[in-house]
Amino acid sequence: MEELLKVTGTAILLLLSVIDVRKHKIPAALALLFGCAAVLCRGSSLWNEALLGCLPGALILFLNRVSRGQVGIGDGVMLMGTGLYLGGSDSLKVFILSLSLIFIFSCAGLTIKRLSRKSQLPFVPFYFAAYLGVVYL
Repeated sequence: MEELLKVTGTAILLLLSVIDVRKHKIPAALALLFGCAAVLCRGSSLWNEALLGCLPGALILFLNRVSRGQVGIGDGVMLMGTGLYLGGSDSLKVFILSLSLIFIFSCAGLTIKRLSRKSQLPFVPFYFAAYLGVVYL
């Protein structure tokens, strides 16, 4: 069951990454539905861990409100969905690693003048790369 959840999560995040790059908007409900289904498959003994996994997504949703929409609400919902599946510690690892990856990419882009201070980057591809690193390595 665990391998099936890993592969399904990978496929969903890959799909969301492609959509995010093309449209800069994601149907985050897909990730949220997957997270809920994963929690139901695993059983009620892991609900506390699943709820802790939602914290990075809740933080992004809070930042969406504070920044008046500068941070995507879809990203927050997607983080909550994958957080339900990953649980507290792995969700936090993926979140921090994805922020680190986007920071490195942004610094490199600014240095070689391919990005400006006002550039908007899709978040999900960086989250997907971090997910692969945490879940499969």
